[in-house]
Order: sequence, then structure tokens, then C-alpha cells
Amino acid sequence: MNPCDRFATSVHQLENLLSNWSTYIEDFSLKDIQNNDNHLYLKQENDYLKEKLASLQRSLDFQKEEFESLLDYSEKLERLLPKKVLPNLSSDSIPMESIQNAHRPLLLQHKDMIKSWKEELKVLRNNFATSVESMYVYLFHQLGGLVETFHCHQIQWMKHSQENRRLHRYIQEWKGNIRVVARIRPSLLGKDCTPLLDFIGDDMITCRPFNSNPLSFTFDQVFPPHLPQDSLYEELQPIIASIWDGFHSCIMAYGPTGSGKTFTVFGPDGKGGVVQLAIQTLFDLVLENNELNLVPTISMLEIYNETVRDLLSEDPLANLEVHEDTTTGDVFAKGAVEMEMSHYSDALRIIQSGLDFRTTSATLLNISSSRSHLLCILKLRGDHGNTGSLYIADLAGSERVTHSHTQSERLDETKHINRSLSSLADVFSALRNQQPHIPYRNSRLTFLLRPALSKTGKAMLIVHVSPEEEELSETIQTLRLGQRARDIELRPSKGQDSSNILLRRQISLLRQQLADERNKSK
Repeated sequence: MNPCDRFATSVHQLENLLSNWSTYIEDFSLKDIQNNDNHLYLKQENDYLKEKLASLQRSLDFQKEEFESLLDYSEKLERLLPKKVLPNLSSDSIPMESIQNAHRPLLLQHKDMIKSWKEELKVLRNNFATSVESMYVYLFHQLGGLVETFHCHQIQWMKHSQENRRLHRYIQEWKGNIRVVARIRPSLLGKDCTPLLDFIGDDMITCRPFNSNPLSFTFDQVFPPHLPQDSLYEELQPIIASIWDGFHSCIMAYGPTGSGKTFTVFGPDGKGGVVQLAIQTLFDLVLENNELNLVPTISMLEIYNETVRDLLSEDPLANLEVHEDTTTGDVFAKGAVEMEMSHYSDALRIIQSGLDFRTTSATLLNISSSRSHLLCILKLRGDHGNTGSLYIADLAGSERVTHSHTQSERLDETKHINRSLSSLADVFSALRNQQPHIPYRNSRLTFLLRPALSKTGKAMLIVHVSPEEEELSETIQTLRLGQRARDIELRPSKGQDSSNILLRRQISLLRQQLADERNKSK
């Protein structure tokens, strides 16, 4: 009998012994359980023997597991080792020590291999960590260099862009071009703009009509919906300040109904608009030239159904006649009131009093639609005469009768508004083509704006558009008119000096000053 069989026989005998011993204990307990005197003692002894029996049972289970493990290990050795080393594991001639000695070199070899692999893995991990760290440092420095280079190029680009803009503005002013800027009203649907309008840089708008090719329009400046009101002031400052140089200048807000023209001109609640900015600029000029005793004045004229009304007079519904001074070339409304503004708050009060008499009405396109053109005329009056003048025009919105569904009186207003705006477009077209005859007299609006739209004037057109899909056709028409107006050059014709009128005005002022000095000396 081999050792494995003997071990199995011993285990079997041990199991029988434990079983018999358990049966004996139970029988003994049943027989003597009725003995009251020894009941407690026998019970304790019985519990102790049961615990001992359970301990022996656990030891037997452990031995079984060890035995099964040895059998499994023996089978593995038989498969791994050659027959000549281990011919028969069940033979009594080969002890367990021989098996261990025969298998030890293979185990040691495997241990060495595992150790070697662990060391290589450790080296690879260290190398990988070092490479990652080095790569991170390299990329970080490279990114820092690229960011710094980007910032340098960005600063250079901004400088070049500003310089190009300044040179372009200088060329445009030298040529006398009408400056045209575009402003896009925020969407009433809670979005900045629809996908119909894209902005490329700060001077181009791309319109994407459905089922049509994109249309691009270039202006001197484009103001997207998210830009605040203050962003417009930088573009307006030069033309506002030109009043001091003796120019007749105008700023016109043009666009369809509900595109935000009145908001730009007068601001929210009558504050923060173009008119208020211009008045503040005039007061700054007054403070800088205090010795000239300059006083800013304002007139507010309304052109309603081709009739001119004075909103600052006691009778704002009276019709005023428009005349032309053949000597100076100025055009004025006879009897219009010019109110002096002593301070800024006084100017705001005057403006609000004029706006209270302006004609407005509700339409399907705008709940408070302006049904007339409004001209704010600003001047500087001094002891030695007047300087230039600034016309700020809040033009009534162009609209289609099929969209607004106006009737009766509102329909008549719409016809007059569209007719006067068409006259303005005709003037732009004639100026752009440098025609010998400019049709200023075709409407009261263009006739009053003639000094600013003449060869010695300066003009800026602010085209307003809406990003709504329903107003796509009006948006395209407005952008096209603005782009055509941008090509207009208000330069003098051949043989005419553009500064003649300015020189005559300056000579007159100098002569008056010389006469005053002579009177003082006497």
C-alpha cells in the first residue's frame, strides 16, 4: 500500500472513530439524563465533548483539503516532469523530497523570470513617467511660446487694423465720402440674431436668404446686437466735432419700421442717444473756448406728410415754409425756433418737450411707430457769428403696405414716408454717379438736408436692420442702400475749391474780431 492510500485509510478510520464516539456520547446522555443528581454535571460534560468532537471534525475537514491539494499537485508534477525524473509518483521508491528537489530548479527559474519581469516593468514605469513629465514640460513651454507669439501677433494685428482704419477714414474724409455704419437690432425672440445674418470682422455682414446664394455687404463699421449704445460714440465723435470746423454735417438713422432708429437717436427714455452725445460734445467745446462766449442752440423740425412743423414753437402744428439763402447756400425753415441751451439738463428738458409733440401711431409692425421724419439741428452761436451746424435725422421707417396693413390716414402717412425716402435714395444715387443735377427739391427732407449733403458737407448714415426672418426683404434692401451710399463722394467738382465757403466764413470772423479790437483801442 502506497503512502497516499495509507493516508486515506487513516482518515477513514478516524471518521469511523469519531462517529462511534459521538453515538456513544449520545447514548450515554440518554441513559443517564434521568439522574437528577448528575444531570447538571453530565450536561456540562456532554457540551464539552460535543465541542471537542466539532474541533476534531474541523481538523478532519482541513486534512481532507490538504489531501486533495496534494493529489492535485501530484497530478501537475506528473504532467510537467519527464518520466525519467519521476517515473511513478505512487511508487514507494520515490520519496517526497526527491520530487521537491527535482522541481526546485524550475521553480527558481520561474521566480527569477518573474523577478526580472518585475524589474523591467519598474524600469519601464519609471521611464514612462519621466518621458511623460518631460513631454509635459516641453509641451507647456511650447504652448507658452505659442500663446505669447499669438498675443504679440494679435497686438500687431490690432495696431495695423487701427492704422488701416485711420488711414481709410482719412482717405474717405479727404474724398468726402459718406460714412456708413450698420447696426443690428437685438432679436425680439430672445436671441442675438438668426442664422440669416453672419458677421465677418467688424465691417462686413453676410445675409443668407433661403434657397439663394449668400449676400455680403461691407460698411465702415458693423455693430452686432450685443454691443451697447456707447460703442457707437467713437464713430460719431469726429463728425460731431466737425461743427467746430464750420462744416454742415448730418447723422441719419435709416431703416425699416421697428429696427431701432429712435432708440439710437434718442436712447432709452430720452437719455444716452446720439442727440444727447452731440449736445454733451457741444458743451465740452463751449468750455474749451470760453473766451468766445459760445452758446449751443437746438431746433426740432418734424416733416409730416411733406409739411414742416416746429416742435418747439407755441403752435407745433403750423406749416413752415422752407427757403434757401442764395448767398451762403444755407436752407432753413422760416420762423423755426432756435432755443438756447444753458446746461445739459436744460437741453434734456427741451428735447423731451419736442418729442411730446411728435406724431406717432401704432401699426402691426411697431406699437409706437414714428409717422414723420424728425430733424434736430444743433448750432454754436457766438459773438462773432455762428459756426457749422449738425443735423441729426431720425427718419421714419420704410414699410410695405402689404405687411403693415395700414388704412385711411395711416396709409396716406406711409405713402408720404416712402416717397420722401425714395427721394433720399435718388439724391444718393445722383451724388454717387456725380450727376450735374441733384434732385434735392423733390422732398422737404432732402431739401433741408441739402447743406450737409452738398460738396462742402459731411454725412454719416446709420442703417438699422432687424434679424427677424419675417423682415428679410426689408433687411436686404436697407443693406443695399447703405452700401450704395458708402460709395458717394461729397467732393467738389473740378475747378471748385472745397474750402471756399469755410475760408469766407473764417475771413468774416477775423474781420469782425479786428474791428472789435480797433473799437476797443479807440
